[in-house]
Amino acid sequence: EAAQDQRDGIDRSGNAKQRLAQGKITLDTTQRREPADDMDQRDGKGAQDAAVLREDAAFVVNVPSRTVVTALDQTEMKQRVFTQIDSAMRL
Repeated sequence: EAAQDQRDGIDRSGNAKQRLAQGKITLDTTQRREPADDMDQRDGKGAQDAAVLREDAAFVVNVPSRTVVTALDQTEMKQRVFTQIDSAMRL
């Protein structure tokens, strides 16, 4: 996992790592870069905490620390309300 973090330039919290390890959310090489690229764009606009939405998953990220705080699969996305975010983007 640490090698992946270095390759894509982002960290993952323990919660995010656990959710990704459950296998409900997949991240290939290109998909691992999407949150990193998105954080670059948001950082330039002063974002702090953001929701990154895909068709099959959502990620809450802390932009300044470049950390994926949590990951939600499609079922979990329907049951959650995102709070304390200052931006959102659909990939």
